[in-house]
Amino acid sequence: MNTTKPDNPKLAAPDPVWKNGLREMWIILGVCAVTLAVVTSVSYGLGLPAETGELQLIMGMPRWVVLGVLVPWIAATIFAVWFGLCYMTDDDLGSELEEESLVGEEGHDV
Repeated sequence: MNTTKPDNPKLAAPDPVWKNGLREMWIILGVCAVTLAVVTSVSYGLGLPAETGELQLIMGMPRWVVLGVLVPWIAATIFAVWFGLCYMTDDDLGSELEEESLVGEEGHDV
């Protein structure tokens, strides 16, 4: 195992764009996992037949559909819109490539 420090200091520290993307990915995956757990557990718990055998309705839909599917999906959509508009960062990707480097050997754009 090589424990020596790299000659290039840029190799030692991760790119800030990578770190931001990784953080945002873990947040999104966490919210998806929580939403999945809530939807499945609430839908399963409320979807079991009641002792009376009567189906409870909210706005003409079964109670388990409203509370187990509709409400969590609306909450996840509101979070996704907030996350995309307010929390995600727009990172600087560095200087743009020169136009000459985008032209192929035959003079055609790549």
